[in-house]
Amino acid sequence: MLAFREEISIPAGDIRLEAELVIPEDAKGIVIFSDGRPDSRQVPLNRFIATNLQGEKFATLLFDLPATEEVSLKSIPADIDKQSERLVKASQWVTQQNETHRLPIGYFGAGTGTAASIKAAAHLGDKIKALVIQGGRPDLSAEDAPSLKAATLLVVGGDDYYVLQQSEKVYQQIKATKGLEIIPGAGPLFEEESAPEQLSTLALQWFNEQLK
Repeated sequence: MLAFREEISIPAGDIRLEAELVIPEDAKGIVIFSDGRPDSRQVPLNRFIATNLQGEKFATLLFDLPATEEVSLKSIPADIDKQSERLVKASQWVTQQNETHRLPIGYFGAGTGTAASIKAAAHLGDKIKALVIQGGRPDLSAEDAPSLKAATLLVVGGDDYYVLQQSEKVYQQIKATKGLEIIPGAGPLFEEESAPEQLSTLALQWFNEQLK
């Protein structure tokens, strides 16, 4: 049962990040989604994963790394540093709210948001407890991987050959608790039959075990 659902706006420097915060009753943690695509709150796979997390009593925060005004101007931030800074701002916002400040924080990263989540988690240290990476481009923040404190799971589609190769390299750089799972037959967007369910199952298991 949900105790709280609200559309919010998070200040991040000179822009505001439009977001959706959902908190189930007796929430045991919060997962912040990091996805570099415009309007990523509405991406079906993100919403599917978020709904399943809520069913397991995890709060979720879905927000758009590109601000609304940037999308309208077709000036979406492409650099990982900017995306990471915004994710850090969103994480700090979570720690300042009465409803969420006691909840351990995890990240679910996709697309270029995978690199942003690695960089942000490395910056925030033990404030981020668990991280799930969905394909994407984790190699764009490979230099930050050795500094991670968060337990990190990389999930890659078996048919996403380049990302699989890069993810294996990043995996070797991680010194924290880590895992690498390959979903056979899945491509970059995990749109193939059963791929979303397999991804969701792996993410739920990881957060249940590591987000404490």
